[in-house]
Amino acid sequence: DITMNSSRVSTLSGKIDVASVKQGFIDLNSTSTGWKFDYQKTSEFGEIKLDKAIIDAITPGGGTINLQAGNQAGNISLQNGSNVVIQNQGFEPSGGININAAQTLEMITLNPQNNLSSNIRAESLLGSTGDISISTQHLISSEGQGIYSYALNASGGNIIINASESIRLESLSSNSITTAQIETASFGKGKAGNILVSTDDLTILNGSRISSVTRSQGNSGNVTVDAKSIEVNGVGSGFLASLISAGTLGEGNAGNLLINTDRLTISNGGRVDSSTAAQGNAGNVTINAKEFIEVNGTVPGSINPSLIISSANLLDELLRLS
Repeated sequence: DITMNSSRVSTLSGKIDVASVKQGFIDLNSTSTGWKFDYQKTSEFGEIKLDKAIIDAITPGGGTINLQAGNQAGNISLQNGSNVVIQNQGFEPSGGININAAQTLEMITLNPQNNLSSNIRAESLLGSTGDISISTQHLISSEGQGIYSYALNASGGNIIINASESIRLESLSSNSITTAQIETASFGKGKAGNILVSTDDLTILNGSRISSVTRSQGNSGNVTVDAKSIEVNGVGSGFLASLISAGTLGEGNAGNLLINTDRLTISNGGRVDSSTAAQGNAGNVTINAKEFIEVNGTVPGSINPSLIISSANLLDELLRLS
């Protein structure tokens, strides 16, 4: 097993591979782009635990991060404000983040000293970054932890998650000021990446969200969710709704939202939407449900309903100026 406690692994332009191997061997192969780990002779993986730790490629271009904990048994845990980060500060394209946890990937608990959350994050500042690709059985993100891809002046990477059994995004209470998120966003001219999520059971609670949003000129990405059962329930602090969304708060257009499911339940103020609150256009919302779509309830203590909507929201003039 691998444990990083209050520590850091970093590269300026290379590749970071972290693999927990309990039985077997790792081959190191030469490729046209550098060295690559080969796990074909590995029979059992262990666990990777980050506790107040950082794995980062803050790069002028070219960084890649791979975490490997599983083909049969293996967990990856980020806790107490741990981060896995790529930030491309150069003009050449950067690599992405690839995470394979055979059983569970969890992001839990804030750092008790500074309240920083545990994140997996790729940032395209000047050059583009690669995708965040995650493969696991169970993905758990709670109380402000999240997976993010941000674009400034270059296109952001996509977030691709294949959790074969379940994804659970939750704030531990509706009064929490922090929410679990899977988000791509554009803050400049670059287009936000797409989000593609595949799982059996998707649960989004207490203001948590899956969203792609633009706050500037670049368009937001498309959001695609494939799941047998989807629950979007409740709101968080400040009446922030639990949601699946593609939206715009700027000049860029919102992407489209596509949901393929057997059962979709939206309750207690939850939302599924593509919306605009600025100059950009909202996108399309398409839902294919084999069994049922259930929309019920309101925000607790309010008349605001649970919603499926594609909308243009006219904000108060003071809010638009701010």
